[in-house]
Amino acid sequence: MKISNTYINGLFCEEETDKKFELINPATESSYASLICSKEEQVDNAIGIALSNEDVAAGLKVVERIEILNEILNGLNERSLELANAITLEMGAPIKLTSSAHIQMGVDHLQNTIKTLQGYSFEEDLTEYQLIKVPIGLVALITPWNWPLNQTLTKTQQAPLPVQSSLLLPRKLASKKTQFNSGGKYFIEHIQAVMGSKP
Repeated sequence: MKISNTYINGLFCEEETDKKFELINPATESSYASLICSKEEQVDNAIGIALSNEDVAAGLKVVERIEILNEILNGLNERSLELANAITLEMGAPIKLTSSAHIQMGVDHLQNTIKTLQGYSFEEDLTEYQLIKVPIGLVALITPWNWPLNQTLTKTQQAPLPVQSSLLLPRKLASKKTQFNSGGKYFIEHIQAVMGSKP
């Protein structure tokens, strides 16, 4: 099986490249897929699209940001077992652990962020000036291999807060979770929405 985790502007790039990376299940030490590595031009394209969507991201209202996070949370809850199985396959961690602690961390992060955002103010009137929190611009977010859902959501869910356009750079060992499965893009599409790119 071949997997691409290059996701740009609403589509996985399935185009073959010269570079491949064998994905190994640590529990069995057997290969379960071959990762199609991103090309330099694809990275440049992703950066260009993310930059062009900065105004879209910055223009989201608080209620829209909350809706996006709720959609991600709902998708995570609906497909938690599928995601837990992907984490088990990649990390070799027991399904009992991935379906509980790994998934719950993602749920907790999302719920806490939604709760914070519901009462959060991006503008504050102080004695002699007004403090306004604005996006800092495009950021690149690199996620590690261990506790991947925790790390991915910790970073990407913050994008709707100051609302900035972001690039998610998943660890190549965590490619399956990025794609979720060969036909399922619900989770990553909504992560992409959080990052401010058009699905």
